[in-house]
Amino acid sequence: MTDQPVHGGQPKDRAANEAELRAAVTATLQGKGAAIPKWAGEQLKKLDALLAALPAGRRAQWVAMLRELLRARSNALVAALKLHLDTSVTVTLAELRKSSHGLMLSDVQPLTASTEQYIGAQFAYASMLWTQVEEKLAEFQGEVAGYVERAVRVEQTVTLCLTNAGKERDRLAQTLQTAKTLTVEVTVLDLAPYVGPLLDPVHKECVAAEAALQVTAESLAVMVDGELLKAFALSEEQQKQLVGDLSGKAMTLCMQVESRLSARAARLTPSMLSRLAPLPTLPATSRKACLSLVGTYGTAWIHCLCSMESPEDLARLLVRCTHLDVVKALTKKVPAANPENLSIAVQVLNDGALDWDVACGKLNKLGFTTISLPSGVNALSWRGIGQAWAPSAFWSGAMETDLACTKHMVQELGVDPSPAKVASYFADMVQACLVACGQWAQSGRPASFAADPFVVNGATWNIIVRNLFGKPQIFHIDSGYQNSPWRTRTA
Repeated sequence: MTDQPVHGGQPKDRAANEAELRAAVTATLQGKGAAIPKWAGEQLKKLDALLAALPAGRRAQWVAMLRELLRARSNALVAALKLHLDTSVTVTLAELRKSSHGLMLSDVQPLTASTEQYIGAQFAYASMLWTQVEEKLAEFQGEVAGYVERAVRVEQTVTLCLTNAGKERDRLAQTLQTAKTLTVEVTVLDLAPYVGPLLDPVHKECVAAEAALQVTAESLAVMVDGELLKAFALSEEQQKQLVGDLSGKAMTLCMQVESRLSARAARLTPSMLSRLAPLPTLPATSRKACLSLVGTYGTAWIHCLCSMESPEDLARLLVRCTHLDVVKALTKKVPAANPENLSIAVQVLNDGALDWDVACGKLNKLGFTTISLPSGVNALSWRGIGQAWAPSAFWSGAMETDLACTKHMVQELGVDPSPAKVASYFADMVQACLVACGQWAQSGRPASFAADPFVVNGATWNIIVRNLFGKPQIFHIDSGYQNSPWRTRTA
């Protein structure tokens, strides 16, 4: 058939009457309705391929949700067809009457496919239902395509968020393992009584880390899947926000706990524990004195012990602390509530060139004269150099030094340097540390890194940086030892 149906050519054939045309139009429009579920089925077959970028689990969920959407849309359209069928038949018949349609009995009984196509294309277009079905199917197809595209875009967000959360979880797990290794080392060395102020916070944060790690990558993905399933009707941005909030909560918790745990565990480095290792082997009176001062000063006292340059220095200090006069002088000079200058007082007391009672008397008369520190620099402990005190360990931002790595200052500054010279030297040292930490970061934050020697104000600095829970720690620093140009400078 082109513009007219093919006729049966029977001698008794005649033009179709009103009732026969009505039956043909009704069947044509009903056939349109029957095509709707078929169309929905064809769309469903394409979904797996369209959503191939999604993991099988989430793909199955999206297919299930889109199946429900297609079923709901097609059912609603079929219902509308039934509701408006009579009106649409009447409108289509009116169009037929106005035309020379040429439909014969043989075209409509039985109704041929070509006749259905002819009626639909030439006359049913005028009915609201026919137009609505065509428009709605196109609208539904666009809606499904939009959901597919959105699913792919949301999946990209899911993948990114879960990956980022997984990285933070892995980092926390690694930090936890390192912290547990350190606590085991404390037990093996029998140091727990002496490092309680450092150890207890580590134990506390380890418990918090174990709790945070209960949310695994798998359980977080399941949680995201469940929430996305309930949020099908939300906009793309709302779904992305939902994914970001869920993964962000788990990621932020891991970051916060890792930050606290690494900060606590950083006070229990292997080098610190090795310096404290002789403690359990000392005489009972020395151990008792040490424990008493741990109770008085806490972390500040432990830092003083770790700054001892040799086991002999450590043993001498604790022997002197068995004398009541020494403890009285120390606690009077440095109140427990303000232990900032404790390391200075300890060095005075532990001067090996003096007897303990002479050192004690010197402490009673001591005035604390410290150099001015560069902006943002904080001292962890102090060392006497010439006429002034300079930090023997310090931190600035994320960077800090080992408690004993600056011991070469005395050798490099020469005999009796002025406070101004010490301050200038220290400012250059801080600058050199920051340069070395920058090299370390650019090199991928390795476990141990020897910076390329570089010059600051005429002195060549040699620095080793270690990775301390993801942050830089200066483990060694010198500007040439006895060959340092600072040795002969006046200021």
